[in-house]
Amino acid sequence: MTMKGCPQIIWSEEEIKILKENYKGNFPGVRCLAKLPQRTLAAIHGKARSLNLTKHRLNWTEEEEKLLRKTYLESESVKHLSEQLGKSYCSVITKAYKQGLSRKIEKKEILPLTEAQKAYLAGIIDGEGSLTIVKNKSGQLWPLLSVTQKNPQLLYWIKNTIGHGYICRRKRDIYDFHLRRQSLIKNLLGLIKPYLILKRKQAEILIQFCENRLQNRHYIKQDFDLEKKIKEANH
Repeated sequence: MTMKGCPQIIWSEEEIKILKENYKGNFPGVRCLAKLPQRTLAAIHGKARSLNLTKHRLNWTEEEEKLLRKTYLESESVKHLSEQLGKSYCSVITKAYKQGLSRKIEKKEILPLTEAQKAYLAGIIDGEGSLTIVKNKSGQLWPLLSVTQKNPQLLYWIKNTIGHGYICRRKRDIYDFHLRRQSLIKNLLGLIKPYLILKRKQAEILIQFCENRLQNRHYIKQDFDLEKKIKEANH
C-alpha cells in the first residue's frame, strides 16, 4: 500500500512471510506492526487485504467490541481506531451505531495545565503550529489546530499533556498533530492566548469562530468572514 505523495515501497518476501504468519487473531495489525516497524498500520491492513488475509475477520470478536465501547467516545479519529481494529471505517461507524454509541454526547475538557506548560505550548504553536479554518468539499467549515514535526516525540508530548488530539504521518519523515474539536480548540487557545506572540490574532479569530459554531446550529455570515480573516492573518 502506498501513501499519497510518497514513492511505492515494495514489500519483500520476508515481510510478506511475517505478515502471513502474524496477521491473525485479535488486533492483527498491531501484532504485525511490532514485527514490521517500518510499515504503518494502514499499509499492513492494505497489504493483508491484497493477500486475502482478512476474510476470516468479518465478524467482530467480543474483545474488539469491548475496545470499541471503551475508546469510541475518547478517540479523536474514527479512522485511526478503524486501523487499530483492522476494520473498515464504515464497519466501525455501523457497529458503534448498533451499540448506541455517539461521539456527540460527551463533552470533554483540556487536562489541567501549569503556567509553564501553557507558555511552552504557546511557544510551540507560535513557532511550529498552524491555526486555521478549513472548508471541506461540501462547503462546511471546521477549525483546525495543527503542529508539524519531523520527530513525533514533541507531538506525543502535546497529546499527552492536553489529553486530546491525534497524530498522523503525512510522509515518511513528516508527522502532524491535529486538534479539530471546536470546544477543545476554544478551551486550549483560551488558556495559552496570554503567552502567544506571533499567532495571537489567529487565536482570537479561531476562538470567536468556535464560539459561534458551539452556539449556532447553522452557519452565520460571521463564520465566513472569520474564515477570510484568518486566511489573511496567515499570509
